[in-house]
Amino acid sequence: MKKPICCLLTTVLLLTLLAACGGNDNAAGNSTAGSTAQQSSASPSQSAANSQQAESEERVIELNPAVLLYEDENITVELSGFFERMMDNMLDKCLTLKVTNNSDRKLLCSFQDLYIGDESVRTVLIDGNLGPMPGKSKELSFVIEQNTKPDPTPVENLEDLFHMEGMLDISIFSADGESIENSYEPMIAINVDA
Repeated sequence: MKKPICCLLTTVLLLTLLAACGGNDNAAGNSTAGSTAQQSSASPSQSAANSQQAESEERVIELNPAVLLYEDENITVELSGFFERMMDNMLDKCLTLKVTNNSDRKLLCSFQDLYIGDESVRTVLIDGNLGPMPGKSKELSFVIEQNTKPDPTPVENLEDLFHMEGMLDISIFSADGESIENSYEPMIAINVDA
């Protein structure tokens, strides 16, 4: 009696696992010069629940070529794209920077201040640390949020990120990598036409 039940449970678990590992074709898209939008949308025949879900699907906008935001002898900062991601039932609006460390020292790069129009927005690093190793490049992604109280809220539209201005916060470490030797905040402006 135990063998048939065990086999049945194993089969059900295996089928559940296989069903949950289905592919996602949303990341595939076509590339053209300039901005590239890779979007998914619901077909008209889907139910109201599926249509509501389609409205909140994540979009990706890659910039090809990347937009140069700042460059000096130590660092090159380029805007490589925008994307949305679902987190805690909210659709976060994000941007990705490609940071190249042109120096022989460790460095950090983040946002000091960032504005959409006259409104200050909050930036939160999504993954990793704040800078690439000497002589290397790294992509850093940031969530852009409205400074609402008591908790920040997502920016309403991904397109709102196309026109921002503010300052980067760049810190260069000492040769031993133990302390920050130099820090500066260059002004930047993001102006993307999609």
